Amino acid sequence: MTASGTDPTAPIELLVELGPDDHLSELEDVLWRYGAHAERAVPSAHIAHAPSLAQTFKITAPGASAAVLIFELALDPENVVEVTVNELVPATAMGTGEACTPTGRPITNDPLSASQAPLTTIGASPLLQQSTWHATYQPAVQIHVLDDGISGLHEDLRGVVTRVSGGRGAHGTAVAGIAAARTHNAVGIASLNGIFAPFELVDHDVMDTTPSREDVAEALVIAGNSGADVALMAMVAPGDAPKLIREAAAYAQARGVVLVAAAGNNRGYAHQSWPANIPGVLVATAGAVSYTHLRAHE
Repeated sequence: MTASGTDPTAPIELLVELGPDDHLSELEDVLWRYGAHAERAVPSAHIAHAPSLAQTFKITAPGASAAVLIFELALDPENVVEVTVNELVPATAMGTGEACTPTGRPITNDPLSASQAPLTTIGASPLLQQSTWHATYQPAVQIHVLDDGISGLHEDLRGVVTRVSGGRGAHGTAVAGIAAARTHNAVGIASLNGIFAPFELVDHDVMDTTPSREDVAEALVIAGNSGADVALMAMVAPGDAPKLIREAAAYAQARGVVLVAAAGNNRGYAHQSWPANIPGVLVATAGAVSYTHLRAHE
């Protein structure tokens, strides 16, 4: 967790990338002098396949000494490639808006599908209305959800979440439902799960309160290493993606992972925020069901 507010004693997290031939032991003296400690930022990255990610460390320092530590690390180009503050990444709030405009009648026997206008917009209604259609013979599409945890006990997600993180976040559960809620079970909402192939969700709780950069990077590397088909990120941060995130995204993409990111509630400016503006990322507009509706069925 990075420091917040104006408390000068609150710890600050830094992301420090070392050169490919450098070792953390070369920074031991300076870290000890400022009361800082270090750990690998992306433990799942192997130096042979992702050297920059493997050589990035999260350094936690007392807030009062962090500025001087940053300055001293920046003056050590022999060992340090880059040093940045590990900023937090906010989740995208689930809104209602046109995403929950009533369609007139339920699309399926799931009662809240009547409010899922986007399913009609994308032309999914005819397929969804074929209640006997089950694409169970197809290999499952594995979707990694990078959020605040998924409630695997949610009645519209039972049997869909194959790996849980232990978190039961409301935001992550809502995002998971939009992506892969069970359809034609007379509960909650509908999704495209099972139309062309069954979906299975892998849960990454990358948020304590909000995710920090190394949490997102680590989850992307895990997705790439584990054969994920899709990584879903309903989060928005202003500006260009930091190097750590760009490299983790490229690592996952090189291994066949399709990255999907939220446009944010101000979706007209998705190009001004990451991860939506990372090259090759598919951008989705906010929600296919309201946060309130999905929560009502936990």
